[in-house]
Amino acid sequence: MIDTLLRDVRYAARALARRPGFTAAVALTLALGIGATTAIFSVVNGVLLRALPFPQPDRLVTVWTNLPSWGHETASLPDYLDWKAQGSSFSRMSAFASSSDNLAAVGGEPERVPSGRVMPDFLATLGVSPAHGRSFTPEEFTYGSHYVVLLSHGLWTRRFGADAGIVGTTITLNTLPFTVVGIAPASLGEITPAQLWTPYVRNPANGPAGRRADFLNVIARLGPGASVARAQTEMSALARRLASEYPNTNDGVGIDVVPLHDQLVGSIKPALLVFAAAVGLVLLIACANVANLLLARATAREREMAVRMALGAGRGRLLRQLLAESLLLAVIGGVLGLLLAVWGVQALKAAAPPNLPRVDRIGLDVVALGFTAVASLLTGALFGVVPALRASSTSVNGALTAGGRAGIGGGRGDRLRGVLVLTQVALALLLLVGSGLLLRTFERLQRVELGFDETGVLTAQIVLPTAKYQGGQRQYAFFRELRGRVAALPGVETVGLSTDVPLDGGYGYNTFSIVGRPSEAPTDAAQDAVPTVAEAEYFDALEIPLLAGRMFGAQDTENAPRVALVNREMMQKHFAGKSPVGERITFGNPNDTSGWRTIVGVVGSTRLEAVGQESYPQIYIPMAQNPTSNTYVVVRTAGEATLLAPALRRELAALDPAQPLSDVKSMEQRVASSIAQSKLNSVLTGLFAVVALALASIGIYGVISYAVAQRTREIGIRMALGATRSDVLKLIVRQGMTPAALGVLIGVVASLAVTRLMGKLLYGVSATDPVVFGAVCALLSIVAFGACVAPARRASRVDPNVALRND
Repeated sequence: MIDTLLRDVRYAARALARRPGFTAAVALTLALGIGATTAIFSVVNGVLLRALPFPQPDRLVTVWTNLPSWGHETASLPDYLDWKAQGSSFSRMSAFASSSDNLAAVGGEPERVPSGRVMPDFLATLGVSPAHGRSFTPEEFTYGSHYVVLLSHGLWTRRFGADAGIVGTTITLNTLPFTVVGIAPASLGEITPAQLWTPYVRNPANGPAGRRADFLNVIARLGPGASVARAQTEMSALARRLASEYPNTNDGVGIDVVPLHDQLVGSIKPALLVFAAAVGLVLLIACANVANLLLARATAREREMAVRMALGAGRGRLLRQLLAESLLLAVIGGVLGLLLAVWGVQALKAAAPPNLPRVDRIGLDVVALGFTAVASLLTGALFGVVPALRASSTSVNGALTAGGRAGIGGGRGDRLRGVLVLTQVALALLLLVGSGLLLRTFERLQRVELGFDETGVLTAQIVLPTAKYQGGQRQYAFFRELRGRVAALPGVETVGLSTDVPLDGGYGYNTFSIVGRPSEAPTDAAQDAVPTVAEAEYFDALEIPLLAGRMFGAQDTENAPRVALVNREMMQKHFAGKSPVGERITFGNPNDTSGWRTIVGVVGSTRLEAVGQESYPQIYIPMAQNPTSNTYVVVRTAGEATLLAPALRRELAALDPAQPLSDVKSMEQRVASSIAQSKLNSVLTGLFAVVALALASIGIYGVISYAVAQRTREIGIRMALGATRSDVLKLIVRQGMTPAALGVLIGVVASLAVTRLMGKLLYGVSATDPVVFGAVCALLSIVAFGACVAPARRASRVDPNVALRND
């Protein structure tokens, strides 16, 4: 058996070596399909399929507050405590609050690092232990008694050289000494970007926590026998009890239980599935192309097969031999595809948007290599079986007596090749339509009115430690001094200060009241807004226009009457589009006049979370009246914004060498980052669509060229009997365009059904956009016609005398 197999492989290798052009064409076509498929599978496997690195990861869930008209939101402390006490479906529950801290220089510059404030049992809920040292003790969750920290595995490696001796030593956070009690396991990097962890403690002087002060990310582990559905039912009932008990804060507020894995990858899952489907279509088109090549070759080898059968070879022997050739081609294509996949994976990781989860898990591991092997063998069988069956079923008498003059190998072969062409065209059209929709989405996002001018603007965040800079006015004095220094730099046009910048994400949403208006009025549905503390220069730096009233002025001091600006979205949603100048609003008790603010102006709306998300009501408060330690410096320059970053760092260091500058980005970078996923979607699917279009056109060209070569005698007879060149041209073009036209029709029907699943990836364009469908149908028809014309013109120039004489 082994000897026979080796003999088949050796014969297949010799047969392929005798036709290097054919072998190279097939191998490269397969390499392209298998390589692209393997690369995308590596991403899908790393991000979607691979289990989270925790014990029983399928038992881990996240629990979310579900706010009416808003959706998922973090939990408040009182709600979390009720969930933990009454959620019997969970064996453990914990939470963390996202934050950031100033890490003092340790052999380098100070830096602002993302951090987490954790509730008790955080690591125990995940089922992990510190890599070194210990976790937090119950006593360390008492306010003011302990300053302890867990370092993330990444920060420990990057800043402390993976030195286990760091445990037990002291580092400085926000100018305060913290004792390092342990090193968190690397697996925590899968669920949060936090670089260090401290216990969550609440200052009793701040009073009781509000039920709509939402800030906790809740993680829980399902108990024995509990399911996500059971936990959801229980938490929904709990939400109704809380709404009955606390109607002012919890009425209409739900609770959602989501598997942790789904929560982490949910945003990227639709795009990855589209990529996987797209590259799968490319592989199918490649297989159809190769099958067409093998069918043509099988027809050309009919006489060879007949001779071998006449000499005693059975059909099973010929079938095994031809399948050996197909599988050998697939193996060669798989090896080349694997090399292409190595490059493709690196390119995909480099092009991945910054928010792609689990990017470190992407790679060519054993699973990916196994996928390549299986894909190679399956494609070998897929494109090889039908041609092999076709070739091995050759009639001995017919093939030998025809002497090679049969010409086209029978109608069944033509029909089969026509079906393969039809399939290629339909799949290519499906890919082109999907790519066109994503391309139009990206184009629409680039044309979105952002509400500001991003050109030449640099933004950077500074968070002053309150232990060192106590009191709002001292903090404001620091920022005013820095603003003056930066404004004096060459090329700087305007410098503004604000607690938020557009497209930053992570905004806080506060409820407010309009003085004199009942809160239950219909126009006050979902009555919350984004509060932002800013200076007048901030609006100049971003060129946000003043639409009505006045801007903040020198008169709006700490002791002056409290004022506010609102954006256009706020005016349209809560003031029926009429100017609200002179109206009063408050974030506190509407009966407490000390909290009232008079609206003095209306400014343009900006995109807050992302380019593709609509603007939201926003209330601006003058920084002089509400100074804060957390501030963005917004600088408009006459040149390239990012070139100003070193000078900005120097000016900050001149004021406070221990103060880090963080989140340093130009507004152009923020815009690009916001649409990076859409850009990647359109580029990748566009690339796959171009490859599919090229393969389909090559397939049509190959089939028609082969048909012309096989029908030379028939064409000669037709022309000898009076057919004109125009008649022959029309005949051949019609032969190629018929399956192509059917493919276009089938592709349109399939696209109308499939593209509806892409809704989450589209913006400003319908899944059935007639412009895209019309353009793709026209493009594919033109390409198919072009692929038919060249061999048709060659056929029309056949000399009847030469054709018949050669026969």
